[in-house]
Amino acid sequence: FPSDFYFLGERKPENCLCERLIENILGLLRVVFCYETNKQDKQA
Repeated sequence: FPSDFYFLGERKPENCLCERLIENILGLLRVVFCYETNKQDKQA
């Protein structure tokens, strides 16, 4: 993932909540992507 998210979080502590939200969204997208990929592999 882009490191500038963490750079922004370190430079601006008030963005900690926003950074955590971004991490949660990225994590959720990764889970959904892996789930969809596994589903397609089973269909193949």
